[in-house]
Amino acid sequence: MANVKMVWCLKNINDKKQPVYIENMEKDTYEQEYKGKLTCIHGCDARIKFTERKNGIKFYSTWNNEGDKHSEDCEFHVKYKGKVGRKRLMSDEEKRQITEDQIKNAIERKIKNLKYKFIEVNGGKDNQGTNSIENTGVERAKVSSGEGESQDLNLKRENVTSIESSLVNSTYIDRRKCVYGDINNVQYDYSEGNELYGYLNLQNEHYKVSVYFPPAFYNNEDINEDELKRLLDILKEEINVKEKKAMVVCFGKITFKKKKHNEFNINVINPLHIKINEMSIKEILITKSIKEINYEVR
Repeated sequence: MANVKMVWCLKNINDKKQPVYIENMEKDTYEQEYKGKLTCIHGCDARIKFTERKNGIKFYSTWNNEGDKHSEDCEFHVKYKGKVGRKRLMSDEEKRQITEDQIKNAIERKIKNLKYKFIEVNGGKDNQGTNSIENTGVERAKVSSGEGESQDLNLKRENVTSIESSLVNSTYIDRRKCVYGDINNVQYDYSEGNELYGYLNLQNEHYKVSVYFPPAFYNNEDINEDELKRLLDILKEEINVKEKKAMVVCFGKITFKKKKHNEFNINVINPLHIKINEMSIKEILITKSIKEINYEVR
């Protein structure tokens, strides 16, 4: 099991929150501009510090005595520190009962949040991007308390949390997440056992990150192998050939290829756990195309 390494954090400058990768931070810049202004990439209150050793190794870590300021299901919460803590994190997650409604709601909510945020940041304009983000990994909602009334989750996060594809790294191996990002390539092939599998390559400057469709994706009543192949052919035409802007929001377990540690897959095993440009798999198969969208992931 991989160690949890903090390679991203948020820099809070002039009320704007922007992600910064560990290799893009320098000691002098940190001391002069960012010390005391870095926080957890997931929007937690915990402050983050930067360290560079004499051998050139750089890393982020939580300020002393602020480990419990990370949200309780954050990978960097004090109770998840070290290998034992990592095992506890995975055990706690496995025990959580995630319903189909929660997955569906998380996907729909992420799409709405991206649209509203883009419109708000750009003053109603639909052709400009932005580098600012907020609460990258946090999704909140009201759920039943089991006593006939709703409970506001300001103090308790919902089971389904999200992460942008450009931020995916070894921190999230074996975690179930709602992942969203831009698709830049579509491909598929057959295994030695003649089983179809497909990939949607996502935006990430540091690693290869893909939505992965294993045989389990089409071994159910919602979609068959021929339909998955037709879907992938449609997406290849729309994205690889016509170069249409395409954004995916999906839910699955994040894994890595053991022989290639810089490649990460989001394993989607249910066609209801993914939307592309706000469209379901069935909608894409029916229309044989993907709709145009006018907003950005960030």
